[in-house]
Formats: sequence, structure tokens, C-alpha cells
Amino acid sequence: MCFYLSALLTAVDEIRSNLLAGSPVVVESYFARCLANHRAFGVDLDVTLPSGLPQPVTYLLVCTEDERRRRLAHRDKPVSRWDVLAENAAERITHAYAQFPTHHVDTTGLGPDEVCRAIL
Repeated sequence: MCFYLSALLTAVDEIRSNLLAGSPVVVESYFARCLANHRAFGVDLDVTLPSGLPQPVTYLLVCTEDERRRRLAHRDKPVSRWDVLAENAAERITHAYAQFPTHHVDTTGLGPDEVCRAIL
């Protein structure tokens, strides 16, 4: 968790410079994901993030359980240790995300282009 947080804090400098230059930034994974996942995995560190971090509009992509399982079964990559941990903690991860302000986007039955349109 500490390693991941340090990488995010490093990325903040680049995010901030792009925002100051007027360029929008899309980040696939930010502090909410790091904290929610690690808390669901059982990490019990009290983390206080520094003030002044860029505050993104955060979207949580959700789908039905059947759709989620179908997508997992059709992934074209080996299952990692982290994939197994996340699958075993899926409910706890969802619960941990509830503490963060997010816009839920139901992606059930949607392709990537349709998900982008739903967000926009």
C-alpha cells in the first residue's frame, strides 16, 4: 500500500502540471482505489492524504454480478495473486468504495465506447 501511495503521490506532480497547462487528465486508478482495495484486503493503516491534491470527478464502473463473472471468465490474461485477492474481497471492496464520492456508471451489456458515452 505504501509503495502504491508513493507512486500516486509522484503522479500528482504530473497531473497537476497538466491541469495547470489546461490539459484534462484521465487517471485509471487514483487514491480512492488504492485506499478502498487495501482496506478491503485488511490493511489497517490510518492514512491522511495531504491537502491540495487534485480532486477528480470519480466514476465507479459497476455491472451485474452475472456480467462481472462473464467478463472475468473471458479475460485474456493469466490470473494474478492480486486478482484472486480482489475476487475474494469483492464485496468488501464495494463496501470500502462507499466512503468516497463517486458517480456510479452501470456498464452491464456496454462496450468500451458505450461506457465512455455514458460517462460523458
